[in-house]
Amino acid sequence: MSLQEFMLAPLKIESEYQNWDINKPMPEDDRSNSNYMSWEELLKRECLLNDDDYSKIICTLSKNKRAKKFNTGFGLIEGERFSAWTDDYVYFPEVYDGLESVASVPRNPCDKVTRHVGGGGANCSDEI
Repeated sequence: MSLQEFMLAPLKIESEYQNWDINKPMPEDDRSNSNYMSWEELLKRECLLNDDDYSKIICTLSKNKRAKKFNTGFGLIEGERFSAWTDDYVYFPEVYDGLESVASVPRNPCDKVTRHVGGGGANCSDEI
């Protein structure tokens, strides 16, 4: 790439979006993308992994806020903060480099150990 091409590159990118309809999402904001999920979907998945009853969940988010889809993929944190409880587990947001998911711990003392939550704990050895 020549120096002239390098200097003109931002203008070329700007011109591609010059006539973009502001009411339409940008190409990278595709809500049909599989990264768009709701806390409800993520909570149900975590409940299933715990063999827990989602129908008994008590959550700090309203049903509407739990159902709102957001980009759970890498990048900015978009999901709202929350805490949720069932008879057996406590659920909360987990994030690694902007990748959002739900983590959980048993509600009562038991012999189940808790993995590291957030950055990189999933790759830690069980033997320490």
